Amino acid sequence: MPLTLINHEIGITQPDIDCAAVAMLSETAQEHVSNLLTKMCERLGDIIWPMPANALHITLCEIIQPKPYVEDKAELMKNLPHYEVVLEKILKISPIDIVFNTIEVSSHAIIIRGEDDGTFNRVRDQLAPALPLPAETKVPPDIVHSSIARYKKEADVDKVRATIADLTIGFTETVHEFQLIKESAPHLVNYSVAHRYPLA
Repeated sequence: MPLTLINHEIGITQPDIDCAAVAMLSETAQEHVSNLLTKMCERLGDIIWPMPANALHITLCEIIQPKPYVEDKAELMKNLPHYEVVLEKILKISPIDIVFNTIEVSSHAIIIRGEDDGTFNRVRDQLAPALPLPAETKVPPDIVHSSIARYKKEADVDKVRATIADLTIGFTETVHEFQLIKESAPHLVNYSVAHRYPLA
């Protein structure tokens, strides 16, 4: 019986150096997700922690993750090979349409999953050799998704899945811009935009 994993990063505000390239969800998409999260919270109560609407995003790739690294994170950022320039060069692409149509429940999070024309993974494939990541940084995912809820309590994953099984999501999001963000609190609760990459 798999159980949900409590996310101990929720509420942490200790300054850290974390960096990622993301696409923030539009206000229209935020409304779709917020309506879905309201229904989930009504059913699951305080088992879940819903992502704040203005923090909802799609991760292209993480560069420095919110976890301990062997080397000093500030030094790592200095030594990364011109990551801002690498991103600018590779992200000279057209806007990307994503159809979000699936809700998935895992032990780590509840996500909505989308389908694009393969652009996300083509970009990730180009980033891999051009932007060597620190050993502790996980490779980018091979799916297009947005994490919409984490867990505050342990619960049976199958029961969580069954409780929201009849809920649906369906909307198209067009990504017009990626942002290089630096977090000072996990899950983009507090962050700054270091660079913007508008899509042509």
